[in-house]
Order: sequence, then C-alpha cells, then structure tokens
Amino acid sequence: MVTVVEDGTGTNARIGGAEVGGRTGTAQHGLDNSETPYAWFTSYAKDASTGKEVAVAVLVEDSGAERSEVSGNGLAAPVAQKMMRAALSR
Repeated sequence: MVTVVEDGTGTNARIGGAEVGGRTGTAQHGLDNSETPYAWFTSYAKDASTGKEVAVAVLVEDSGAERSEVSGNGLAAPVAQKMMRAALSR
C-alpha cells in the first residue's frame, strides 16, 4: 500500500514526514455502467515523529467530472490526504 502512494496510482495522498499507504479505485455506476463512475481511496498514515496513526476511506459519488477524469487518485486521494494531514496535525 505504501508503494501505491510513493510510486503508483495514489501519489496525491503523500504527506511529508509520514508513512502513507493506500489503494485507489473506481466503481461502475448505473445500469450497464451508464453513469459517471465513483472514485474511491482507502488509506492510512503514520507520523514518523509522533507515531500517531489514522485510517481514512473516501468515496466520491456523482462528482460531476467527465468520465475520463474520474479516478481514485484524482478525486478521492486529495480529500483523504487533507483529512489525514488534519488528523496528524501536519
């Protein structure tokens, strides 16, 4: 999961000074996947200096984005990053 954030599809969740791991994804939506997919990101972070830990899951439904723009990294990971940063006080 750490590799996903450091070098893979979840780079928008990086937090300096913290170990962050996560998984990105999209989910089909609507009859025969006819509607805009949902984007999701599940993650955890551990502050290297304090040892404080947090886990976050974000699901973005009906984003209004173009189908080609929907991704876990593009829509959900930035939200998770902000939540984890706030929880870790970073």
